[in-house]
Amino acid sequence: MMHRLLISIIAIGLVATPASAQVDQLLKGLGAGQQSGLSEVKIGDGLKQALRVATEKSVSLTGRPNGYFSNAAIKILMPEKLQTVEQGLRMVGYGPQVDQFVLSMNRAADRRRRPPSRSSWTRSPA
Repeated sequence: MMHRLLISIIAIGLVATPASAQVDQLLKGLGAGQQSGLSEVKIGDGLKQALRVATEKSVSLTGRPNGYFSNAAIKILMPEKLQTVEQGLRMVGYGPQVDQFVLSMNRAADRRRRPPSRSSWTRSPA
């Protein structure tokens, strides 16, 4: 359990580092380093762009076959309450079916990760 937690923390750090660099670059492009300051509109636009980039990156990593199953940091395992049942099924020879069930949960998550439509990023007129 501790091993999985450590892998998760490392994975988050690796993903967050490029994202923070992208945010810094984005803010520099919007003029964050200038003395004049940023307007709320520029800040809002920068945050929207950062969210868009992060979402697209996340979807590209997870929204493909085995996007979850092949990534130990986010792989969906048997729920904790069913782990004793899993062990029993494996002891009586149902290991391949248990493995297929775990794979099916991860594949379902892969199919749920679809890129958002561009229209969802634009604000509707008030």
